[in-house]
Amino acid sequence: MENPYDPPYAPEAPLSEKSLFERLEISRTVVWSVATRGWQMLGGLVSLILIASFMSDREQGYYMAFWSFVALQSLIDLGLTIVVTNFSSHEWSFLHLDPSGLIVGDLRAKSRLVSLGRLSGFWFLVGAVLFVIFAGATGWLTFAAK
Repeated sequence: MENPYDPPYAPEAPLSEKSLFERLEISRTVVWSVATRGWQMLGGLVSLILIASFMSDREQGYYMAFWSFVALQSLIDLGLTIVVTNFSSHEWSFLHLDPSGLIVGDLRAKSRLVSLGRLSGFWFLVGAVLFVIFAGATGWLTFAAK
């Protein structure tokens, strides 16, 4: 005689990608983030091999110097992009787009989001000008020297 409290028999479903991710408690966002970093790592390795194989020592020097100047941009940015992203996503949680594409919701959140946009836009403009002045002058002096 069957026990009425036992669940009905159901064969186990094979593990699909979704159920595997659910069992490991991994979201799609994490998977895409890790895939992006993996792709960047692979691209960097391929670039390194190609640069070492096909560029002369002089060309490699110019290449590295150029990218060093580009890396100076992170000193101007100072992580502001991450801060702006976090604050704007927090404010956006109180807002949404209506069918016509307008931002609607809490007026205080909307006001703070607009203020954040203005402030960050101004700082990025100042940062861009500073970067052009300093990196441009340094690059000019470096590459013009014989």
